[in-house]
Amino acid sequence: VVGSFSAIIANPFMTQFEARYISAARSGASGAFCFCGLLGLIQSPGKDPLFSPRVFILIFSGIFVLPYLAYRKIIQDKLGLREPKREEEEEDVDTNSVEITSLNRLNAPSESLEGSAIDGFPGKEKVATIDTPFIHIWNRPWFKFTLPYALSVGWVNFNTWGMLSAVTPFAMNHAAVNVSEYLLLALAYEFGSFALVLGDLSTMHFKMPFNVGLILFTVFSFTIYLAALNVEGFHTPASGPILVVIFSLGRFIEAHIVTSCFRAIANNLPPDQREDASRTLGLVDQLATVLGVLVSTILVTQLVDCSESDDE
Repeated sequence: VVGSFSAIIANPFMTQFEARYISAARSGASGAFCFCGLLGLIQSPGKDPLFSPRVFILIFSGIFVLPYLAYRKIIQDKLGLREPKREEEEEDVDTNSVEITSLNRLNAPSESLEGSAIDGFPGKEKVATIDTPFIHIWNRPWFKFTLPYALSVGWVNFNTWGMLSAVTPFAMNHAAVNVSEYLLLALAYEFGSFALVLGDLSTMHFKMPFNVGLILFTVFSFTIYLAALNVEGFHTPASGPILVVIFSLGRFIEAHIVTSCFRAIANNLPPDQREDASRTLGLVDQLATVLGVLVSTILVTQLVDCSESDDE
């Protein structure tokens, strides 16, 4: 529920702020995830934890008051809102582009063609058009610009939160040679949490080319899948540490790509289109994650069956 709220409500809300504040907000979310892991390490859960789960939950219940205070401060003082001058410039650019496009008669609104003749065809009657939800969305001015970013976010989160979270324990189990699989998994999650924060913050300083980032992320993800499937070549002392590094780098790229997508929406679309575009990114994010969870559930079931067969 929290993840869906963030993707569909919070991210569109952030599009009215300058790009660096989008990076700050997403890095704050990743930082909270990292803090949760660090607190778990301090707690040392198991037979003899340092403190009880009740204390763990109470610590976060106190922290949850801070976002409300921050939100009130942001709204009252209008912190980080985009400057009106920049908004007007973006609107002027958008208006000019529409005017230039409308010079092409094939791109002109259908009403302007009524009563005219094109290539000998009379224009007395309007041609009936098929109006479906998909075509309605496709004709939105922001949709074609948003689609590549939505597909990028969907692919990244299909793997990160749908697949990798389920199969990584199996990968670390198979790659653990002369080292505890639990230690490898803990290191992967902790380093991965730091990498998430760094990935979000990195968007303030540079932009990784999407083709490079997506290719590297895909290669890293499929490497972990191969390890989870117990493919030959992942049974050396170096396999475990390498998987930890690969997992962490994948988290860095994931955070960088997703935050860059939301920044691109906020920077390049006019104000009246940003929230719809950002909400579409969030919806695709959630659908891709759910699909990844379904696929990973089937895959994990097969991996468990294979492990039980090997034990027998």
